[in-house]
Order: sequence, then C-alpha cells, then structure tokens
Amino acid sequence: MSRLGLDTQFPHVEAAFRRATDSQRKAAVVVACEIAVRSAGVVDESISQALAALHAGVEAPFLIEKVSRLSEEHDEEYFRLSNNTEMHTPESAVFFRKSRAASAVALALSGELNHALYEAWYAVEDDSELPGAIEEKLIS
Repeated sequence: MSRLGLDTQFPHVEAAFRRATDSQRKAAVVVACEIAVRSAGVVDESISQALAALHAGVEAPFLIEKVSRLSEEHDEEYFRLSNNTEMHTPESAVFFRKSRAASAVALALSGELNHALYEAWYAVEDDSELPGAIEEKLIS
C-alpha cells in the first residue's frame, strides 16, 4: 500500500511526492489545501489565517486547534446527515468534503504533509485540477 493512497489513480503524483524536497512537498500541500478549501466551500476566518500561515511558513499552533475543531464540527454534521452511517447523501457529502478540507489544513499546519495531502484529495469533488497543481509544485 502506498503512503498517500494515490498509487492506483495517480502513481506519477505519488512518485513525484516521494522524490521531492521538503520545501517542494510543503508547497504542494499548501496548493492542495487551497484547492480543497475552495472546492469544498469552506469559508472560515481560522482557515484563511491558517492558509496565510502556511504560505508564510510560520508555525501557528493556536490555529491547529481551531481548524481541527472546525473539521470535527463538519464531521459531526456529516454523520448526523448520513444517519450515523457512512452512506453519503448529497447533503452529507458537502460536510464530508468540508471536514476533509479543514483536516488537511490542520494536518499541514502540524507538519503531517502526507496525511494533509491525502485529506485534501478527499475534499475535492472534481480532482481534475489537483494532480497538475500538485505536480507543478513538486517539480519546481
């Protein structure tokens, strides 16, 4: 099994991520988080602040808790709307993606880049933009 879970659909992205430098991986994760947040429609001040901190390369431990809490709130709403099963409804899927996007940002802030990228991928409904954007950061 691959580290990122992308080996089946996007093996070239996974391979590029493994070969990349730390700074390239960080840049790729930041762009993945931005795409995830935008795609999932997450609008929250703590997310905006967290993305700014990621861009600036500054640590922001106080934001990790806020963003993680936001992810948990969206997860709770997802489970409520899906009647505590893992069956997606159109309404619950919105909150599933929002939770994954917020989780990706919190994990990126924590330095857990592999997990952040994995979560960002699940936040995006149409992943056609994601591979190219990530790969561009991994090779630049």
